[in-house]
Amino acid sequence: MHHLVRAAPVVAFLAAAQAAAAIPAAAAAPSVRAVGPATIRLNSVVEVSGSALGPNGADRVVVLSGRVEDGTGASRDVAVRLPGVAVGDRTVRAPLTAEAVRVLGGLADGSTSVAPGRFVGHAAVEVGGRPNVAATFDVFPPDVLTVLAGFVGFAEGSTAPPWWAIVATLLAAALFLLLAVFALFAGLASWAERRIAGRMQNRVGPNRVGPQGVFQWLADGLKAFLKEDFVPPGALPVLFRIAPYFAMLGVVLTFVTLPFGQFLTVSDLNVGVYYVLAVTGFTVIGILIGGFASANKWSLLGGFRSAAQIVSYEIPAGLAVAAVVALAGSLGLGTIIARQGGFPWEWYLFHDPFTLAAFFVYFTSALAEGNRTPFDLPEAESELVAGYSTEYSGLRFLFYFFAEWGNLYVMSALMTALFLGGWQVPGVAASAAAASPWLIAAGWALFTAKALFLVFVVIWLRWTLPRVRVDQLMAACWKYLVPIGATCFLGAAAWGVLVRGVAEKVVSIALFAAGVAVAVVFVAKVAKTLRKGPIAVKLSPFA
Repeated sequence: MHHLVRAAPVVAFLAAAQAAAAIPAAAAAPSVRAVGPATIRLNSVVEVSGSALGPNGADRVVVLSGRVEDGTGASRDVAVRLPGVAVGDRTVRAPLTAEAVRVLGGLADGSTSVAPGRFVGHAAVEVGGRPNVAATFDVFPPDVLTVLAGFVGFAEGSTAPPWWAIVATLLAAALFLLLAVFALFAGLASWAERRIAGRMQNRVGPNRVGPQGVFQWLADGLKAFLKEDFVPPGALPVLFRIAPYFAMLGVVLTFVTLPFGQFLTVSDLNVGVYYVLAVTGFTVIGILIGGFASANKWSLLGGFRSAAQIVSYEIPAGLAVAAVVALAGSLGLGTIIARQGGFPWEWYLFHDPFTLAAFFVYFTSALAEGNRTPFDLPEAESELVAGYSTEYSGLRFLFYFFAEWGNLYVMSALMTALFLGGWQVPGVAASAAAASPWLIAAGWALFTAKALFLVFVVIWLRWTLPRVRVDQLMAACWKYLVPIGATCFLGAAAWGVLVRGVAEKVVSIALFAAGVAVAVVFVAKVAKTLRKGPIAVKLSPFA
């Protein structure tokens, strides 16, 4: 009996809980808190966030009502309904419709040129009522899709131009990237590298084709174009032919997310850093396939060296990048730049001792991943003839060097974005810079100048340092750079949590002052050396 007495409270509690469960809970009232994106484009999806907007997968309608203002101060009243779907209980996503583009873009009968403007009004969701929130966003700013639609029109019932026009535009952009960007930079980089090497070795370098030999790269490209496309006997022809394209692909794909300026980014991915580190792996695939398919032992050794070298040095490079990601709290390159400043002591380079060390870890690892001296073991001509490219000729041989010279800019641009403040203009807030085309251009110029300076340093090192041995290469990675990179990552993460406010700024300014002092001493020593052994510099462009 006493067991039943003790169990009575438990039974009563369970009964009460069962009774409470039987009573239906009052449903939470739906509400809307925010609407995005900040800019509506032809391929945008309007996303409304709030609460009690579900259940997941339920059909919903997003209503935009207000006015669209153009740049002249005129405005027009608009109201559009966008069929959407609930994603969970807190979000509704609704893609633009052709009717919405017609209304928001102010399209007259038969017109295909959408008018840019700014929407000011409310966004509501039809769910047990119509909860709404104030909404303001830019509408159809000029971009590739809007310009293309203005020329060829929209596909039937779609908010985008016809598929054939998009494909043709992408092919034209790829051709432009290859010829006007890739080939131009690679050619000028090859000329600059040979001229710099000539000055460092007290000789002239190429100086016959054009002023100061500046068109030498065109002559070299024409020569490669006229060479025979030779496939050696015993080679694997398909793999041999496609290998150089993999090497180029690893470099070209990085341009998708590299932020050349505040609004000069193809796609500011929120995992941009991860994307860049991933796609650069195509380069080692191209080198390894080229060495394997060449039916040449020197090429095979060069391919194996490249694979071991790049896979090894990706680890310290990733740890160094992780130090910056831990501070910024984002993998997006645009966000990482935005959280730095324009002045040097506001860069992540001088943020703390750990990020300063991480910069040099990444710089060294990038040299190794790019097969640049002193880590150019895959093509060591003193050991392997020409390494993985020994059997290549003509344009396929040239494509490997396109990839190498293109990678010069990629590694320098990535370091600029991660450590050197990217496109930030000193003393100008990002919001103020966004309002001025001249400041946007200044940001692009600053980004390019920083990246090209790092390109010069990489070329400088090639003609300064001797090539290391393979065992020294691997020992430097696993014995030194990996532990240092891990320490930088953990130290930067701890620093970002423990050191704040005035102390953080004092350390940054002190590190910057130390860097300036080292630079002054270095320049003084170089100037002293030049005075003792003067090198004639001919300023005439035709000398």
